Amino acid sequence: MRKELQAELPCHRYSLPTLSIEKENKTMTDYSNNISAKLEIIKASEITPREVRWLWYPYIPFGKVTLLQGDPGDGKSKLMLSLAALLSKGAPLPFADEDESCKPYWSWYGFGSRVEWCACFVSWCTDQCGYINTGVVPKYAGCVNGVQWFKDRGQ
Repeated sequence: MRKELQAELPCHRYSLPTLSIEKENKTMTDYSNNISAKLEIIKASEITPREVRWLWYPYIPFGKVTLLQGDPGDGKSKLMLSLAALLSKGAPLPFADEDESCKPYWSWYGFGSRVEWCACFVSWCTDQCGYINTGVVPKYAGCVNGVQWFKDRGQ
């Protein structure tokens, strides 16, 4: 199988070095395109660790890029749609402490302990899109308030 795939994929060979990194000048040069870029080199010892907040502990960190990988037919799309459905209706995620799984949304809104958070989730999503700061949608924690706002605008 691997040889069949390799035969189908084009193979490009570049003369070395195509990239050069100079620590002294803190620059990187891409010789094939003749592009130079400034690098910021940071030692791992200089990085301050931060606490990770979890959307779904220990599987999906809150506010971070998450990769879901698997073979075709493994159920990746079904998993993500199921998670979206659970989150959108305020249900706990599988194998998660109910109080902690929704914490990113109600704590983002400013609540200090668990509340019914489905409207907080909708507000959080609209904020991530930049709609709250631009006034497209208001920030609301209760479904009644959110529904009324949309009804008042014929939506």
